[in-house]
Amino acid sequence: MDPITPAHLMGLEEPLIFPPEQDLLDQRPNSLSRLDLCRRMGQDFWNKWHAEYITSLQQRSKWNKQSENLKIGDLCLIKGDNLKSGEWKLGRVTDVVVGSEGVVRKVTLKTEKGVTSRHANKLAKLPLE
Repeated sequence: MDPITPAHLMGLEEPLIFPPEQDLLDQRPNSLSRLDLCRRMGQDFWNKWHAEYITSLQQRSKWNKQSENLKIGDLCLIKGDNLKSGEWKLGRVTDVVVGSEGVVRKVTLKTEKGVTSRHANKLAKLPLE
């Protein structure tokens, strides 16, 4: 259940481990070196990807039409409030707790490091078909 990473494409058996990134979004672009500018562009991309794409994966049935419940076997991104883009975990749904109105409220997930439980609002179901 490992995601495909650049390390897999390069034929490496172990995943690449990168050092923690310095936050460059608060610095002015003309005071950055070319490498720092490239890193800032990467951080801008991840922030925009998170703000626009990941949020769109979360179902807001209160605002839209009724959506499909999470079910056993679904692959989800486990969102964390203080996690950076490269630190989001993948999990596969192993059990669901349904509320009185028939909506999934809590989910048990199998992750790389074990089993965890999360509220369904803290998950983003990946669109796999």
